Amino acid sequence: MAELREHPDPEVPLIALRSVEGVNEPVFGREVNAAATAYLAGDSEPLRRLARVSAGAPSQPIEGAEWAGYLAYRCGDGSFPYDREADPAERLDQLERYYQRERPLAPYTPADLGLDVRNGLEFCVNWPTPRHSPVLPPDADLPDVPVMVVGGDFDTHPPASVRAAMRAFPGATFVRVPFGGHSLAWGPGRAGACVAAALRSFVTDHRVPRVRCTAENYCALGAFPRSLGEVAPVPAAGLDTGRRRVLAAAFATAADAVARRNPYNLLHGRLTDQPGLRGGRVGFGNGSITLDEAAFVPGVSVSGQITLTPAGDANASLSVRALGSPDGRAYRVELAWEAFLPHERPALSGTFDGASFKVPERQ
Repeated sequence: MAELREHPDPEVPLIALRSVEGVNEPVFGREVNAAATAYLAGDSEPLRRLARVSAGAPSQPIEGAEWAGYLAYRCGDGSFPYDREADPAERLDQLERYYQRERPLAPYTPADLGLDVRNGLEFCVNWPTPRHSPVLPPDADLPDVPVMVVGGDFDTHPPASVRAAMRAFPGATFVRVPFGGHSLAWGPGRAGACVAAALRSFVTDHRVPRVRCTAENYCALGAFPRSLGEVAPVPAAGLDTGRRRVLAAAFATAADAVARRNPYNLLHGRLTDQPGLRGGRVGFGNGSITLDEAAFVPGVSVSGQITLTPAGDANASLSVRALGSPDGRAYRVELAWEAFLPHERPALSGTFDGASFKVPERQ
């Protein structure tokens, strides 16, 4: 990201770029490295597409009693890079010196992100001086009772800090959730259901259950192809190399659209419509996706329907046109695969112009 900061794109605000770095959004985690590499090589559209979603995300303001409760927790119990016994003016001076010295937002500065250290960056700076009444005395011994601590790799409190905090509890067991984010106990998808079941079991039996919950359900893209020739052919028996490339491009287009419906997405899950990466449109409905000449690979346009079940079973019925194809006509492609797996390519089956194929997964 430091290289991107040195070569800024006028259409990608730095604050949007910093949001895109958050791999807790599966689409960002899947695409950000490949998009950054493409941008530095002169292909800006993949990164711009991510940034547009980040910059256009609707806010979710905290209001009323919820906001008051959050302030009391954050400002009363949080730790800050200033002396909480100092008056607000001195706190601001200390805060400004901290940002100049430590650069906690590096490679960005507060100004890069439209933030002002002295005006609203840290809203607790004016919070009243805390009373010295800790919930727990500093040297208190905590009871040796069963404690289950759940933490995700991409939570706001990463596993390392969670492990440090739980050392105070002699009977604590840490349950790590790979690729997990915040609020796992009531999160979506299989990971949320798994964590909720584990917590229910712990509350009932007072023992940490032997389960492995994971939110790892995607594989990072290696690159965004700039032409059909850059697409690796799908090893489908009975098809020549040209048609196997077209089949691979059709699947890449469908998989790109389906990735926007990953159950762990927050921002992309709200989309109802989005331009195709290289042209056309993609529409999102309840359990269905419509491709209208959507292009993920330059020169290959895909139209048709994709159905997607809550369990992640995807089926696509597509019409695919590829510039420079041997006969210049549209191909009929039927695809079936299990989406949201951490594989480079899942097991794939279907037909290409009526010829059946079945391709094993590639991890």
